[in-house]
Amino acid sequence: MTASSPAPPDSLSTALAEAARALDGTDPARAERLALSVLSAAPDQATAHHILGQARLRQGRAEEAADAFRAALDREPGGVAHLRGLARSLDISGADHAAHDAYHALLLADPKDLRARWYGGRMLPRVYHDSAEIPLWRRRFADALGMLTASPLETPEQAATAVQGIGQGTNFMLSYQGEDDRALQTLWGHFTHRAVAACQPDLVAPCPPPPPVPGRTLRIGYVSEHFWSHTITLLFGHWVLRQDRDRFEVSVYLVGGPRDSTTEALARNADTVRDLRAAPVVTAARRIRDDQLDVVVFPDLGMGARSFVLAACRLAPRQCVSWGHPVTTGLPTVDVFLTSEAMEPEGAEAVYTERLVPLPRLGIHYRPAQRTDGRRDVFGLPEGVPVYLCCQALQKYLPDQDDLFARIATAVPDARFVFLRHRSATAANAAFLRRLESAFVARGLDPGAHLVALPWLAWEDFLRLCGVCDVFLDSIGWSGGNTTLEALAQGAIPVTLPGPFMRGRHTMAMLRLMGLDELVARDRNDYVAIAARLGQDREVRARLRAEVQERRNRLYGDDGAVRALEAFYEGEQPIHGRPATKNT
Repeated sequence: MTASSPAPPDSLSTALAEAARALDGTDPARAERLALSVLSAAPDQATAHHILGQARLRQGRAEEAADAFRAALDREPGGVAHLRGLARSLDISGADHAAHDAYHALLLADPKDLRARWYGGRMLPRVYHDSAEIPLWRRRFADALGMLTASPLETPEQAATAVQGIGQGTNFMLSYQGEDDRALQTLWGHFTHRAVAACQPDLVAPCPPPPPVPGRTLRIGYVSEHFWSHTITLLFGHWVLRQDRDRFEVSVYLVGGPRDSTTEALARNADTVRDLRAAPVVTAARRIRDDQLDVVVFPDLGMGARSFVLAACRLAPRQCVSWGHPVTTGLPTVDVFLTSEAMEPEGAEAVYTERLVPLPRLGIHYRPAQRTDGRRDVFGLPEGVPVYLCCQALQKYLPDQDDLFARIATAVPDARFVFLRHRSATAANAAFLRRLESAFVARGLDPGAHLVALPWLAWEDFLRLCGVCDVFLDSIGWSGGNTTLEALAQGAIPVTLPGPFMRGRHTMAMLRLMGLDELVARDRNDYVAIAARLGQDREVRARLRAEVQERRNRLYGDDGAVRALEAFYEGEQPIHGRPATKNT
């Protein structure tokens, strides 16, 4: 105990010890009760405040946890453990400015703290308060990236520390700013590769192709942290399930995430499944490499740090990524980006470091959920008014989009706009709603008459919500992918404005494949006009809903996309449409 935290009586010491054991024994609710009992008798007990913070954090109550860590710091200023807990709590809750400051304070208090050094400087907000913040945060991110990538890698210890640091977080939020990220991703990707090479040189050595044997099937390995009931498996799982087993031997590598019934369905349909979730990343890399694969495919890179480090190794002669996170990796070890021909704009090659291989149409074999019946009253939505579904992750809505909703509401006075709160980022939720409300007030509208913010929904409830809404308002800059596919299956009518990058063109591709170009806006004014017309005209809505229901199957069950993928595996020829290209 420090001077500011005197030793408690024996009974309180016993309660503190029991609280710590409950926390270690994964019973955070009991740890919270015991910590509160200590604080009721000794409110200045810094250790009790700290345990309370950890217990609340583990129960998903990050804002309350931050309050507890602040209280611990009030009693023990500069306490490194309290600072670490505070930074993590603020980060999870979405209090981004405060989290950035807390990580900076933690780095000053403990310069060896890996997360503070390797993640704190390049963290980015989930929700920006205004447009002026975006370049500020981007400059801050770029500066931090520059300093980190200048880290020395001369000794094995320095390299190992760098690889550990890279594993503290990803650049996931960067691409939601709507900019060309190739230069920053290349800087980070090449540094990650150099760090792995300095640490484990054998893992970046070339993988010669397996010796040719007549009749030998090609070995394809799929590697992800998201082979469970997750968007990535919904989008790309059928690449595993539908692949021709007479021509290919398919291996699935689980390198993170839970293991559930969806995982088991993939496992039953693969020739080999290796569960490497608990293995050190170096061990996992060697295990994959030892399987002598012809091709390794990462359906997503940039969502998890562990898979990104694996992709910085050379695990097979050909390594591919797809559009689960539709941004270039910048990794010199990723050879090919398997993209969607229908989504990419002309000249797309300029924003990728990988060779771009466009698969036909969406490039995937997707199976949506069955049509579900729902009722508006379950979600607190009134009957007889136009309801616009705005169900994307909060980071997809940049501040310059807020006024579009208010403009639509001006044209459709009884409209409701349904947003979904983030599961745990309570501070980000509040900041986002304040920003939206301000946009409505600026146009003389009552936000309470139009905005509906629902809690995070279970999957089945989300599908029911899609079915009871009239119009699916696609987010601009980063479009809906899985969400649009499911909304269409439930009969919702999308409105989209395609962006300059593939990530802002998912819904556009779907609508054009369905022959519904009238729902693809030319600009922001057109976006508002299309959405307003749908809200105002029941007959137009009825016609378009019928057309959506009639044509949506053009998007689903596309075995042709899987056959094209197999043709790529078997050779280097162009797949479909525009020729494959390579950046130099």
